[in-house]
Amino acid sequence: MWRCSWSFLLLVLMPLLGWTQGTATTTFHSQSTVVLVPALVVDQNGGVVFGLTAQDFVIKDNGVKQTVHLDEASDSKPVSLVVVVQTSRRLIDVLGGNCVHPGGDDPFARKPSRCENPLRGVGLMLEPFLHAPGSEMAIVGFDSQVKLRQPFTSDTGMLAQKLSELPEGDSSNVILDGLSYAAGLLQHRPPDHRRVLVLISELRDHGSTTITYDEIARRLVSLNTEFYAIAYSESTADGLADLLQSMSAPILGSRQASVPQPMRGSGGPPSQGVGNLPLVPLIHAAAEVMKTNIPQGIADLTGGEYIVFDNAHTFDAALGTLGNHAQNRYQLSFQASNPAPGPHKLEVLLSRGMGATVIARTGYWPNPEATKSVESRP
Repeated sequence: MWRCSWSFLLLVLMPLLGWTQGTATTTFHSQSTVVLVPALVVDQNGGVVFGLTAQDFVIKDNGVKQTVHLDEASDSKPVSLVVVVQTSRRLIDVLGGNCVHPGGDDPFARKPSRCENPLRGVGLMLEPFLHAPGSEMAIVGFDSQVKLRQPFTSDTGMLAQKLSELPEGDSSNVILDGLSYAAGLLQHRPPDHRRVLVLISELRDHGSTTITYDEIARRLVSLNTEFYAIAYSESTADGLADLLQSMSAPILGSRQASVPQPMRGSGGPPSQGVGNLPLVPLIHAAAEVMKTNIPQGIADLTGGEYIVFDNAHTFDAALGTLGNHAQNRYQLSFQASNPAPGPHKLEVLLSRGMGATVIARTGYWPNPEATKSVESRP
């Protein structure tokens, strides 16, 4: 019975595979491409818009309207998440990772001593991503070097411990190298996983050698990856470091600055109008933005978000805001009608006017392996 079944199967497959005796057959091998497009919808006040359906969205792939699918059970889909953390002393200074204790009777003789790691809140933000069975998270740390601090695991206790024990590094930050390493980790995760990249760093890179701005931009576009970043500026870090050296009293973590709203691609002056460009010029434009603001350049490409913080208070608030947005994105997708290799420009719109804004990725780059080139067999 099995012999007959296999024989019948081979008779069916041989013509399709080009195995005809004595002739040269040109065969095209193709594979369908499902493009994931997580989308956040916010109103004019920045509030999340709930209750939309697939019919409320329009997605255009290189100008061609696609059939939109909305995954209503996205919470049950496994997630592969990589958090990329700058572990330099500058981050600890900004977050207020030190506390003070009296040094004798002289109140001006206080000396700093390490308190609870300020990154403790990161685990709380990321924990909801790991609820679905099969979900996993890895931790990548960087200063002047990139190191895998925790391979992919679903053990939330271990992840929390690793985040609280990240060693303090030097003053450099090879952000691009760290992102490249993280992209490599995500690239090899199961294709049915939702991929998420979280960056905690300064705005600028200092010292990366393994990848250029254009290369990392193109690589991130090629991945179906959600991007979230919490960043601080060099001026903030430098100013706080100077204050720490000149003052003995605690000053960090006490300022009640207003919490900035999340910033997205095309939302700020450096990238205004970038979203209207075709994908290849968009990649180059985003790479230029990345030279002064890496989170914004990546947000331009991926439809991600970032918040700039300046102390522990705004850092915690940023974690809460981005965590809320990440959990309330509409998980849209479509079956690409023409998944040809090369850059594809995406437009994600609302089908009816409601005074709201859609935040979503602006393009994708199909895997070259998804559509094979022409192959001839004798």
